Amino acid sequence: MESNLEAISRTARHLLEKIAENETFRVTVRRRQTNLENIEVVRAVAEEIPRSVNLDEPDKTIWIEIIGGLTGISVLNERTDILSIASMREIMEQKNFN
Repeated sequence: MESNLEAISRTARHLLEKIAENETFRVTVRRRQTNLENIEVVRAVAEEIPRSVNLDEPDKTIWIEIIGGLTGISVLNERTDILSIASMREIMEQKNFN
């Protein structure tokens, strides 16, 4: 999609169905070669999602990548879709103890 707040907000509205009413979310923005500020993107998207925000342990993360004039948005499950070195270490430690 185009890298403007209107298009990003419109897409966020369409992705609402991927976040259940009882789930929490956060918005993560990565940007390059754009004048859009992280906080303005986060606010625009969060206004479209009538769910509880949890910045530390959300059920879903709305991941937004802005590169110049193009933007991509994904809704990710925090526990299964996002690779975390800390989580991998924890799993490896559990395996070594068993």
